[in-house]
Amino acid sequence: VSSAASDVYKRQLAEMPSDSPELIKEFKKFNPDIVGMSTASLTSSEAINALKVAKAVKPKVITVLGGSHATNYPEKVMQNTFIDYSFRGEADLSFAVFLDQLTLGNFNLVDGLVYRDNGVLVKNEIKNEEKSFVTQKLQGETGQIIGIILKYNPENQEGLILETNGVRQYRLR
Repeated sequence: VSSAASDVYKRQLAEMPSDSPELIKEFKKFNPDIVGMSTASLTSSEAINALKVAKAVKPKVITVLGGSHATNYPEKVMQNTFIDYSFRGEADLSFAVFLDQLTLGNFNLVDGLVYRDNGVLVKNEIKNEEKSFVTQKLQGETGQIIGIILKYNPENQEGLILETNGVRQYRLR
């Protein structure tokens, strides 16, 4: 996995409420395929609301929640029907596997993934917690938590990831 290849777009989100017209405008402008948020419990209502807004703007968008709140309260998170998937534990390695499995459909290969299978909540085991990509590769580089996946191209495994301080392009291999 290589680190950030280039800055594509800079956008501050810290002062942008999840239901603001400006955020709705940003979602419409980027037209994301996947929107993912990482959150602690203290900020979970704002992150969850942002996913709700994303789904309202684009009903077919795939919504994902991670972070300590999703890890500690997976059932509560998935009660929100507009959240398609959540992750327990560090999802830095398993998220790339998840992106592959969106087309292949074998979600049981994705560590820590929580999803619905015919209405039944499935919580995959967390196996590779010690192999976190952020812990090994990005620690100290930006100091920011990944917030929103804007675009992902499975052919070349490149994704645009909206961080709290802007957007960067990553190659996920």
